[in-house]
Amino acid sequence: MKTASDALAARTGKGRLNKTWVAIGVAIVIFLYANGRMVYLAVTSQPECVPHLKEYKDGAGPMAARSSC
Repeated sequence: MKTASDALAARTGKGRLNKTWVAIGVAIVIFLYANGRMVYLAVTSQPECVPHLKEYKDGAGPMAARSSC
């Protein structure tokens, strides 16, 4: 015969297992959303042309390898 404490222990174990799977599911959804958002932003954003030096000058610093403008 099961006692009340046995029944409570059995329910608590199942509840913990369900909460674990829910937490895993939520983590996967957040991960997929974040990665999808990054891909969306990378594909849809189009940075405008940024002014840069076309020729090397003394002390000017790094230049663009190839101008896209």
